[in-house]
Amino acid sequence: MQQLDRLRARLALGGNLPGTGTAAERWSESEAALLNHYRARERPVFFFGREKRQRLVQLCRTCCPDQVEQVLLSGRMALENCFKLDGTPQDRPYWPFGERIDYGSIPFVDRESYFHLQRMYWLIDLAKTYWYTDDEAFAAKFAQQIDEWLVRWPNAEEDMDKVADYSAWRPLEAALRMKHWVWAYVAFQDSPHWTPELHVRFLNSLYDHADYVSRHIARLDHNHTIMEMEGLLHAAVMFPEFDRAAEWRQTAIRTLEQCIRLQLYDDGIHIEAIPDYHMKVVFWFAVPMVLAEKNGYRFSPEYKAKLKSMFEFAKYGYRPNGQCSPFGDGEVYSEYSRRQAWSLGYELFGLEDLMEHAAPDEWLAWHLGPDTLGRLAEANFRETRISPGPASKAFASGGYYCLQSGWDEAARYALLRCGPFVYGHPHADLLSIDLYAYGRPLLGEAGKYTYNECTDRRYVKGTAGHNTIVVDGADQAEYLTRMQFKETPAFRLNRWMTTETDAFVDAEHDGYHRLGGQVSHRRQLLMVEGNWYAVIDRITGTGNRDIEQYWHLDSTAVSLDPATLEARTVDKGRPNLRVIPFANRTVKAELLDDWISERYGTKKPSKTLRYWMKGDLPMNVLTLLIPEQAGQTSRTEIRHCRIEAETAEIHVDLNGVSYEISVGSAISIRRD
Repeated sequence: MQQLDRLRARLALGGNLPGTGTAAERWSESEAALLNHYRARERPVFFFGREKRQRLVQLCRTCCPDQVEQVLLSGRMALENCFKLDGTPQDRPYWPFGERIDYGSIPFVDRESYFHLQRMYWLIDLAKTYWYTDDEAFAAKFAQQIDEWLVRWPNAEEDMDKVADYSAWRPLEAALRMKHWVWAYVAFQDSPHWTPELHVRFLNSLYDHADYVSRHIARLDHNHTIMEMEGLLHAAVMFPEFDRAAEWRQTAIRTLEQCIRLQLYDDGIHIEAIPDYHMKVVFWFAVPMVLAEKNGYRFSPEYKAKLKSMFEFAKYGYRPNGQCSPFGDGEVYSEYSRRQAWSLGYELFGLEDLMEHAAPDEWLAWHLGPDTLGRLAEANFRETRISPGPASKAFASGGYYCLQSGWDEAARYALLRCGPFVYGHPHADLLSIDLYAYGRPLLGEAGKYTYNECTDRRYVKGTAGHNTIVVDGADQAEYLTRMQFKETPAFRLNRWMTTETDAFVDAEHDGYHRLGGQVSHRRQLLMVEGNWYAVIDRITGTGNRDIEQYWHLDSTAVSLDPATLEARTVDKGRPNLRVIPFANRTVKAELLDDWISERYGTKKPSKTLRYWMKGDLPMNVLTLLIPEQAGQTSRTEIRHCRIEAETAEIHVDLNGVSYEISVGSAISIRRD
């Protein structure tokens, strides 16, 4: 009875409970009575109601069969104590933990594997699989895993002040675990494997989690705080019987309101200015709002307006094939797909300009209810659709410039970054370019790969891991730790211009001022007729400098002409990229064996093209990036190039067409 007595002291005893009319003294008189009360409640309501179980399962299986199969795979692997964690070896994505899970272990060298083990992400797929299959083995596994975790940490007060790395009670791990516990609890609570005794122990630990997270709120400008308040709100809303539930709920909503005010730039981009993290934050802000408002707790109109503004960049931060643009600590295969992001914006705010890729989605059905599948199916098959908007767009506050030919999967797409550095996930990648065309990425990025303090972490954070200029072998900002640079470079947009077929951005940064001589890098990127790109790099200042230009090719099949220094990917049956340099100095070139990380902990072999020059500043470089459709080879010649401090004159012959381009106070493209 010790656990029950402890829990009774934490419940709002006296009077009637929300939605039941049951006196608190009666429903808490025994463990069995307590469990019966929670099973009989009509309120609060979760994202998915148990009364809609059959309809939810049936519609998901009908409308989203591929997604359901992925959930079932994850759930069945979890049944065997095999989990997909960050840092899992590439050749064994589901790592086996044996008959009993040691929750105090660090499974791999990578730090994230420990955190993911503590967060227990897999419980959601375990719960969904239980509903999809009606197999009590999944409920028995949930009960076993919760029991094992509670045995490992039976008395949270002894551990909860150890908030250093590799602690089960680091606030983020506690909050995410709490969220996943609540999620699974709703699905499993009716199972006979969920016993009254385990239920009481679970509630006591859940109370410990909520109490702890509420007392360890991180900085309001940190993305961890959003996730921590999301977890706290799950417990506060779904367990109003706790004596502090109202306080926790108010704390979570108030803190989320403060976070959304502090963590968005004027153009709606999240403060860390990383496409993948921006998409994640959209969902981290949206999910708690949906849960709270289903139960009558309101967020402010300002909160909703700011959340709505985030969906604008969600249109441009994905490549035309739906992959996420991999700047900073981002992943190509984002946790939240373009389909989910666009569908969420359509469902929450009626944003019809997101209909282009809105479609039935399993995740959304579980969070917004089964009826959302019908609405999204109707939107997906509607003949008349509203355009997502202009193909090219500037986000000056967040520092992204999209130069794109259209919205179809074969579109040509370039995303240039010249924006803010903040603590955490950004890289020293100013003026880097992500390039995609005709259905595939042509340029990549080193990616995030790892959060461990190591040589690979320095590489992915450093400037040479990106498609930009390196001066004297230095990074644009000096590396301090795996999540921090020593200084913050200043950046500036000089000009943005678009026409129906062309787009132009001119931007610069002063990250190399610390080298002396007022060294700056200015880059102009011009999209011509939506088909090819001209890059003008100006490195100004004083002194004799080593200049390197990197292009991370998303290919291992690359040819380099030793005479012209032109490089071309030569992937048979696929679109390719031709890279053509022209400089006011002698240029050398080499192809480096390299890798691109599209997911955390993975490396995909690739080739990196490195051009380098040495001499007194200023130096100017013109680079043509010519995407080629599968089976086609472009014929290109730079007939004339003259680059001055503020102007450029370029004459290019491309596939029998002559282009005379003038860049100055005005942009002129003449085609003969």
